[in-house]
Amino acid sequence: MGQVARPGPYPLNGRKTVLQLITEAGGPSPFAKTGSIYIIRTVNGQQVRIGFNYKKALSAKPDAGDIFLVPDDRVVIP
Repeated sequence: MGQVARPGPYPLNGRKTVLQLITEAGGPSPFAKTGSIYIIRTVNGQQVRIGFNYKKALSAKPDAGDIFLVPDDRVVIP
C-alpha cells in the first residue's frame, strides 16, 4: 500500500520478497519515501513493524537485505 504505481492486494504465490512485490506493483512512485518502507507483520498475535532498506535490497550483493514475505504481511511505502 502507498506510493507505488498500482497499490492494492497481491497474492502471495510461493516465495516472494518485498523487492519482487514492489516490482509487481509497478515500482515506487516519484514521491515515495523509499528510505521509510516497512512491513507490518503479525507475530504471536502482535503486530510488528519491520523496516526495509530499498537501496540496499537493490544492490547486486547476495543477501542484500531483501525480506521474504509471509501470508498477511502488509508492505507500506509512504
